[in-house]
Amino acid sequence: MREYRLAWGADFETTVEIQYLAEGRVYVWAWAVQCVQDPDTKARGETIESFFEFFKNKKADIYFHNLKFDGMFILDYLLRSGYPAMEFTFKDKPKEPHVETMIDGHGAVYRIDLYDGKTHLAFYDSMKKYRMPLESVASIFRIPGKTPLKLGYRFIGREVTDEEWERVENDVRILCEAMRFQKEQGLNRITVASDAKDAYVEMTGKEVIARRHPRLSYELDEALRPAYKGGYVYLNEPYRGKVIHDVWVFDENSKYPAIMKGVHGELLPRGMPRWVDQDYVLEENEVDIWDVTLDLHLKKNKLPWIHYNNHPGHLNVEYIIEEEDPMRMMFATPDWELLHECYECDVIGFNGRWVFWAEKGQFDSYVNYWMGVKERASLEGNGGRRQQAKDMMNNLSGRFALNPNRESKVPYFDKEADMVKFQTVKKIVAPWYVPTSIFITSYGRNRIVHDAMRFGDDFVYADTDSLHILNYEKHKHWFEKECHPTHLGYYGLEDKWEDAKYIRAKAYMHQHPIPPEATPEQIRKLREIKCGGLPDKAKEHVNFDNFHVGSELEGKLAGRVVPGGYLLRDTTFKIQGGERWTF
Repeated sequence: MREYRLAWGADFETTVEIQYLAEGRVYVWAWAVQCVQDPDTKARGETIESFFEFFKNKKADIYFHNLKFDGMFILDYLLRSGYPAMEFTFKDKPKEPHVETMIDGHGAVYRIDLYDGKTHLAFYDSMKKYRMPLESVASIFRIPGKTPLKLGYRFIGREVTDEEWERVENDVRILCEAMRFQKEQGLNRITVASDAKDAYVEMTGKEVIARRHPRLSYELDEALRPAYKGGYVYLNEPYRGKVIHDVWVFDENSKYPAIMKGVHGELLPRGMPRWVDQDYVLEENEVDIWDVTLDLHLKKNKLPWIHYNNHPGHLNVEYIIEEEDPMRMMFATPDWELLHECYECDVIGFNGRWVFWAEKGQFDSYVNYWMGVKERASLEGNGGRRQQAKDMMNNLSGRFALNPNRESKVPYFDKEADMVKFQTVKKIVAPWYVPTSIFITSYGRNRIVHDAMRFGDDFVYADTDSLHILNYEKHKHWFEKECHPTHLGYYGLEDKWEDAKYIRAKAYMHQHPIPPEATPEQIRKLREIKCGGLPDKAKEHVNFDNFHVGSELEGKLAGRVVPGGYLLRDTTFKIQGGERWTF
């Protein structure tokens, strides 16, 4: 019988860089917790010691919004106190007091567990359930948002003010409201993707799942995985670095769920593949994956869409224009068709071909159910339920492709450095069914590349499910057929921008006319800046003149583990290029 555990929302307030420079460490100066099941049960304190004293002899699930930050203070305290740490395990747990962690090779913290007699505390990251700032979570549930704190040097022992308590307790209240919704809906997994998988399995049935998505051997997964590629992101070269005008942006409604449903007739693989030769002719209900060695030359008036992959002298983000050197590549059926449409290619070597039985509408019931939930929630103004429906639809497709080659980081306390450090552990886990993800993303690329090429010189930019174009009136007839505000797999008008500047993939700026008297809040609503890693604070300093590769902007916080926990320090953000062209 599973033990009953209370869930809690929690937040730390910690010292900042100026304190670290003066004292050589960071520490928690305020904490607050609130019970998810009983919101009237609260506690607060001013030291991390009092935090753990409050939870002594309790069994609790404790959620922080960004455990990578708060978790370092937890690990520093526990490991400094002498608890040994090990990688999380579901069985064969030591009886002695210890800490277990679930931290991936990139440093993302999923879970930290403390076992000490009657005490079992499991710390989780609510950002794995709501992948957005806490302010956005507050907006979903219509809760008053966060209030900023004035940060600076704190003398040790300085009393926490009422304003500071209000801030930390309000953050916890937002978090508890969000996690209460999760518990009420039975969303008990660590990540939203795992919640989506559970919902799909429960709705579909394990027997159907086993036939449709059988678990592949490690060797077969390894053989097929190179065909798995991400979304198509491309900036049309003539518009790079220029300020342009009257840009129309269209987004495809729920792109991957539409493919999963088979809105445009997409066939998805099922069952185990079989090996065939290159002359085999597919039946109507079959799809395939090719493994070939070839050279590539882009055709005239076609868009490049194939990346280099670990090829000497080229970046992996670089698209192939012309390449004489033979390259080994893998293509699912939609990619294979797009390959021959866009490139002149000489197949030098045939390395293999796998054929799958396939079916349309494989996820039809699943997508229909959650679309219905989303529509009802929108009418009812139920933000939490609407977000859940979006998450269930958008986070399932990638779950099939989790890489079995895993790295994790296990913490230890380095006495000489007086801080927590990590050692990397490699392991292999059982794969699931990567062909599903291979074909979903392949169909997605096929459509966005085809649609982008329809607009010729009026095509500006594409990103996975988004098209940015000029001269809308020239193409109005096509959009009238392909657009709908809500239908899956159709385009919807996202916005029309008077001015725009694109500097590379994933880095562009859109703007409406800004009145001279506009407030900072009004300016934020009149512009859109996309640049991976560029924080909102730094965006306040952006304009068309300084938005270019190589520009350095103030307003970024860089983090690192230090004695006591985790330090965020002010630094600059440099816009990197990350692309090179080959002609």
